[in-house]
Amino acid sequence: MNSFKLTIMNFKRNIKTYGMYLMAMIFSVATYYNFVSMRCNPQFQESKDISIYVQSSSVTASMLMILFLIFFIMYSSNFFLNQRKKEMGIYVFMGIDNYKIAFIFASEGLLLGIMSLVAGLLLGTLFSKLFLMLLAKAALLNMTIDFFISGKAIVETTIVYLVILFITFLKGYLDIIRTNLIDLMNTLKK
Repeated sequence: MNSFKLTIMNFKRNIKTYGMYLMAMIFSVATYYNFVSMRCNPQFQESKDISIYVQSSSVTASMLMILFLIFFIMYSSNFFLNQRKKEMGIYVFMGIDNYKIAFIFASEGLLLGIMSLVAGLLLGTLFSKLFLMLLAKAALLNMTIDFFISGKAIVETTIVYLVILFITFLKGYLDIIRTNLIDLMNTLKK
């Protein structure tokens, strides 16, 4: 069995375990997209008196979302890796080297990340008008919001999220490579 088939099999088997994690990541991507699209929305840019307010609040919220995503994804991936050390130990006993095991788990995480990115962008796009209407209402702005899909916000969200995923899963890959058999055996005993 090759690494890709093993990754798909693990992903299907653990999808229930990843359910809440996946939902939180989808929500985070959708929220980040909405804050970035607010900055790109022509209706908010046309209004000179609120343009600076929208720009600064959008940048601030985007930075907070990036920090949250970094912390959340790193913490969650470390948690899932620690939960599955027993499985890694079994792979080692089957004769699979650490590089292939690391590739399997990094691919699984990347698959989760890409799934959540696509679903988050779809949900963010679908609910962007509602999000901006609620935001305008909360800020006591008297304006109508039209449905708007921001290509720039999609690109920025995709780039930011993929960079965070790449860094996180590169760290996970390196952690698995550095794990030795004794640590895995101790995990099996616990």
